[in-house]
Amino acid sequence: MPRFQDMDPSARSGSRRPAVHQLNAAAIKSLVAFGAPLIDIRDAKAYASGHIPGAVRIAAADLSEQAPQLLPRPDRAVAVVCSGGDHSLIAAQQLEQLGYTAVVCLRGGLQSWPDQLQQDQTAA
Repeated sequence: MPRFQDMDPSARSGSRRPAVHQLNAAAIKSLVAFGAPLIDIRDAKAYASGHIPGAVRIAAADLSEQAPQLLPRPDRAVAVVCSGGDHSLIAAQQLEQLGYTAVVCLRGGLQSWPDQLQQDQTAA
């Protein structure tokens, strides 16, 4: 099973699978409001400095190991976010390879998020 760091964002040739849907912030907000989990794949320091309220951090390198426990229903919508959008796209593709069928990511990453981010008070 490929790991996050082994995947190349430009390696799309030869794949007949549809591309991961990249949604704007309003669409992501709607999905989350209806119960879709939001996965933030950035490192702990970046997450602590500011993340979308309700987002769960899973390190990109740990995604394939932790996803089955945190996302037990592969048919349920799940949104993935990172700083700029490229890494979340790779992570979304990885989730699809794990059997998740309704994976989306935030187009433009957190750079495109219009609302204030939540900061962890425990981060020092």
